[in-house]
Amino acid sequence: GSLLEKVGYSPKKLLKGQVIMNNLVCCGDGTDETHRTLFKNMVACVRQTDDHAARFTVGETLQFSNSCKFPGSSEHSSAPEMVELALEGLGLSHVKDTYVGNEQIRGVSGGQRRRVTLGEMTTFTTPLLLGDEISTGLDTASTVDIMRILSFTARVTNRIAVISLLQPSPEAVALFDEIILLGDGGHVIYTGPTSGASAHFEGLGFKQPDAMDDADFLLTVASADREFLYCPEGGPPS
Repeated sequence: GSLLEKVGYSPKKLLKGQVIMNNLVCCGDGTDETHRTLFKNMVACVRQTDDHAARFTVGETLQFSNSCKFPGSSEHSSAPEMVELALEGLGLSHVKDTYVGNEQIRGVSGGQRRRVTLGEMTTFTTPLLLGDEISTGLDTASTVDIMRILSFTARVTNRIAVISLLQPSPEAVALFDEIILLGDGGHVIYTGPTSGASAHFEGLGFKQPDAMDDADFLLTVASADREFLYCPEGGPPS
């Protein structure tokens, strides 16, 4: 999550170093302002928390997001269509005139509020969409539902979606084309097609029990419990 925050150009504290894209310095020391603006307009970041104006309706919230991206959007011909598409795609059309709400003001449900947060970043198109632990506060079914929407919209709009999830369900993992698996200390232990992840670790000597699905196997390999699955001789796990 913290990595996505930094890539999304929203660090919580001062950072040192550079972000380089296609040999252009886009963030950090020696950044050209033109390159900085270009990079910021290429990335949309869905934050982990839902921070909204509680007395804005769902529709007003998405319209405001679009207006911030396109100043003077009343003259931007595709703005209404983009907002309507986001509402329809996220299943929010029936609550577009309902307050977003918060703990004090009654509004949409928690799952719908999470979709509003996602919708804010889909009222305009960018090549890269980042999602920082978007499952926070959601049950498994809601998380999988949002992941299906993200998977569909990424294909339709031809954009790349990079999503960080903490202990995802098997249904959520299956929706990823590629995964980056982090082990102890945040070290990358696998990056590549989701379909080849389990076979990769089995080739390294880890044995997947018959009763364990791929997601749980990968999460176990990435944890301190991996030793219980290691059996280089090909026998059953200890």
